[in-house]
Amino acid sequence: MKKVFLLLPALFLMLHSFCAVPIVYVTPTGAGAFNGTSWANALKGSDLKNFLDTVSTLKQVWVAKGTYYPGNSGDVNNSFLVKTGIQLYGGFVGTETVLTQRNQFTNLTILSGDLDQSGGKSGNDAYHVVVSSNTANGTAIINGFTITGGNAAGGNHQAGGMDVYGSPTITNCRFVNNYGGYYGGGIYVESGSISNINGCLFNSNTTDYGASAVYVDNCNPTFTNSVFSGNTTTFGGDVLDMQSSAQPVFTNCAFAGNDNGGQGTLRFSNGSGAVITNCIIWNNGNNNNIDNAFGSAGPITVTYSDIQGGYGGSGNQDIDPEYINGITLQLSACSPVIDSGTASGTPISDYFGNPRLYGGGVDMGAYERQSAPSPAGTCAGPVLYVNLNATGANDGSSWSDAFTDLTSGIAAGASGTSVWVAKGTYYPGA
Repeated sequence: MKKVFLLLPALFLMLHSFCAVPIVYVTPTGAGAFNGTSWANALKGSDLKNFLDTVSTLKQVWVAKGTYYPGNSGDVNNSFLVKTGIQLYGGFVGTETVLTQRNQFTNLTILSGDLDQSGGKSGNDAYHVVVSSNTANGTAIINGFTITGGNAAGGNHQAGGMDVYGSPTITNCRFVNNYGGYYGGGIYVESGSISNINGCLFNSNTTDYGASAVYVDNCNPTFTNSVFSGNTTTFGGDVLDMQSSAQPVFTNCAFAGNDNGGQGTLRFSNGSGAVITNCIIWNNGNNNNIDNAFGSAGPITVTYSDIQGGYGGSGNQDIDPEYINGITLQLSACSPVIDSGTASGTPISDYFGNPRLYGGGVDMGAYERQSAPSPAGTCAGPVLYVNLNATGANDGSSWSDAFTDLTSGIAAGASGTSVWVAKGTYYPGA
């Protein structure tokens, strides 16, 4: 009997090794044998697209910080492919041995459609930076990437950042400076998708006519802990467009600084509706923030949310949330929407992975403030912090997480924000 028990640990280790997901390592320049079996033998970044196109077995793909392109100048139909069983992770330095060691917020891993590397939009750029296959399910993961430079000026004229077929899991991604042609600057969620989009930032995406950030077509995705800021259309239009009986769910999301063109920050038509909880929709050009286009929307349920101009529903408010950052939309210590959300159905963590339940309740928006709110009567408006020697999150929310350059601090400040600058020498543009 003793021999049986002695064999059990060895058997467990064998089973664990058989069940572990193989890892492929990628760096911009590659290393060693260039076969991806380790960081020392990393796959070259220029081979990443081909690898994703051809791989057919369950794998994790760890991609080190740097910029990666799906092709050369003029390869407009090239994209990075996300498909079932392939778990694509960014945010690595290139020395990590476990996934939890990465930091996707500081080790920026960029997937770029700027194929001619001009720094601007041109006819040589990729129509879509990323595409998920129509058979992708929840095991198709893209996590920890900045997706930028898509230019859907051709093809189907939509989805500059990512064309979402199937139902992939999209987490901790930043969709920035993509052009979506007619619709879907950041992403276009195709019919039938039930994608889970968590902890994502949609900033400075553009389209011609509408859905500058997201277009949702006859499907039911979920958006959690996500931020939508600074998205615009050329001729005026909505920021998120829900069509054809789409029923997305928005939980702890924030929308600000977008140009909604008078057509609604969130626009619903043709039977589409949504469930919106713990969200903030403020300062998006006008008060038409939830638009029932032509009276054709389906049921729209809004609760425990801060909606400029007001909206009926339990726990809703109409009050300035007092952002300290006009891009990431974090709350000041004086924000009136701290602890004003509902814990029912809320995620266990926020955009940064911090615990949701902090203090007296759940905050509205994508971030849970991890310090006590300022006492009543002591607030003089939101503050951003700048210290060139700070080593924290570089988001300006405190002295420890201060911006390290003054230019970023000034650019990130929303109206009424104070910028506190620590001693040192600062230079414009640096």
